[in-house]
Amino acid sequence: MQFSGNFFDQKLFMRKTNNNGATPWYRIVNSADANATSGYLMYDAHARNATVEGSIQVNIVNGTLTITGFNEGGANQGVWYTLNGVANAKLVILITNDDTGNCGGSARVSATRIINNINNNGGVQTVSTDLGCNASDGHVMTFMIMFNPL
Repeated sequence: MQFSGNFFDQKLFMRKTNNNGATPWYRIVNSADANATSGYLMYDAHARNATVEGSIQVNIVNGTLTITGFNEGGANQGVWYTLNGVANAKLVILITNDDTGNCGGSARVSATRIINNINNNGGVQTVSTDLGCNASDGHVMTFMIMFNPL
């Protein structure tokens, strides 16, 4: 295994040659590579089935991001997802309506919610996931998490 880098920047490369000197070099992504547009290096996604109208709370405590669900009446539905090793994050939630009788149809993205600037030990952030329908819409949520590692 070989590592290489330039003395004048923070770019790092590696390769495993296995007796082949023509093996290409691969860039190792690090915190110096943060994208100026998004500011996040890593990505994670998670789908949560059988979610309920209401809200979610997102928090990063000591490097662990936690997503907790709440129903329309505010009752805690428990922790829906955790992700370790997170310094800060942005969360994009796609809410898919799968109730054909309410909220306009079957299996389509009915809403998008975004929480920007979730910081380690920065406190709880809450966003509504209620689609405003007259009855339960039986939706599913997909969480797309952009984050910087600790």
